[in-house]
Amino acid sequence: MDVMALIKDLYNISGARVSVHDAGGEELYAYPSKLSPFCAKIQENIFTHRNCVDCDQKACSKVSATGEPYIYRCSCGLLEAVAPIHHLGVINGYLMMGQIRDELKGNDQHILKSSRSLFKSDEEQLEYFNKIQVLEFNKFESYARLMGILAEYITNHNRFPSKADSLPELIKKYIYQNFAKTVTLDNIAKKFDCSKSTVMNSFRKKYGITVIAYLNQIRLEEAQKLICDTELSFKEIACECGFYDQNYFSKQFTEKYGCSPTTFRARCKKNKSKEI
Repeated sequence: MDVMALIKDLYNISGARVSVHDAGGEELYAYPSKLSPFCAKIQENIFTHRNCVDCDQKACSKVSATGEPYIYRCSCGLLEAVAPIHHLGVINGYLMMGQIRDELKGNDQHILKSSRSLFKSDEEQLEYFNKIQVLEFNKFESYARLMGILAEYITNHNRFPSKADSLPELIKKYIYQNFAKTVTLDNIAKKFDCSKSTVMNSFRKKYGITVIAYLNQIRLEEAQKLICDTELSFKEIACECGFYDQNYFSKQFTEKYGCSPTTFRARCKKNKSKEI
């Protein structure tokens, strides 16, 4: 049987996004390919994105310890589930499903409260909130058990899905997930078991931009958000975004946005005061 088709079937009956991850937690395949509108929106925030990643990693660690499927809630209160995929007795990946809202008393309030600051208004938050798939908890448990059976099928038949994304797409995802760390052509090439020239040429051919230019772009875009939305110092923001030299960060920011970080923050504060 086609594993990809089974994953799609599980989504069609449950409404929960289903994804396959390698042993390191990297997403290899998902149906639907995009996050739900609510999750995509909240993960635009660097801190919330990290909370989501940390939550999933802790769940995978628990599954690694027990070897059993596990149901949990993300940092915003949405239902998630994860099951292990084995190869020769060793966990080599995970099957996950979730981004589900259940009707447990008080949970809607928790979701709204935990995500309020990430939206421009209550109306915008409710618009995204109402798009979250709703399931009764016991039904989610049933679908999670089916997911566990699917994980066992993948294990027993050695049908771990291959990487559905092309190399440039995987590189792009890797950069976005790791931009705050030290990212070099060497460690990207090592990560995907290819040469540096393959990394550079495939990425530029796909996106019309170099790997380093894209990395810098992502870092500066995240820095822009932090400058406008937080009171972190520019040194802290530089470090949070992978710039370990504040002067270099300021120079790069000024070249991209036409003003210094200080001027940009002042403009943000001025614009926000006008909205009040």
